Amino acid sequence: MNKKMIISLGFFTILTIGFIGISAIHSVKSSNRGASEAARSQYLNDLKAQNRYHFLIHEGDSLLSHKKFVLAEVKYLQAFRASEGTSLEGVTRGALMRLYEQMGEYDKALSQLDWLLAHMDKNVPQYEKFRNLKKDYIAKASAINVQK
Repeated sequence: MNKKMIISLGFFTILTIGFIGISAIHSVKSSNRGASEAARSQYLNDLKAQNRYHFLIHEGDSLLSHKKFVLAEVKYLQAFRASEGTSLEGVTRGALMRLYEQMGEYDKALSQLDWLLAHMDKNVPQYEKFRNLKKDYIAKASAINVQK
């Protein structure tokens, strides 16, 4: 083999390896593009669901402040269905608890409060506050049941 042939063969090898490398990079970019588009689509769906959830909670809060209890409950229950099993479930149950307290439906409020206490970190300051609130709800629910 002469020197030109070795140089040509080396150059051809470098070109071939470069072409294979570029093809591999293009292939990875194409598959990443598909993955990133799927991730973006999932992100947008999650964002849309989160915005809907916050809208429902806001509507419920607004209705509650105007003492429109039945309509507020509808919004909170829609938010509950959207948040069940997620980190927002506790927020929704807290909203339902406040609603039921204002409605004087202490048994329903207790149901939400019991869930919150069962899932709450016992070391946070609010835990004792919620335990005391439970005692208050029990007393109020008992007084209502006696009147019936």
